[in-house]
Amino acid sequence: MTSEPLARVEEELLAYRDCSDGRDNLIGRALAAGVPPHRIVELTGVDPATVTHAARG
Repeated sequence: MTSEPLARVEEELLAYRDCSDGRDNLIGRALAAGVPPHRIVELTGVDPATVTHAARG
């Protein structure tokens, strides 16, 4: 049986996974729309290397 705090954290991890699916696609769309990489970093909090990786497709 899973403890309540552990179960809650696992639910949060699953929610995070669900919201981060398609991240690279969204970043690529933002870049294509003209959003500067530094602004994507500011808005999303992702590492600049993540933006660079997403830009490469």
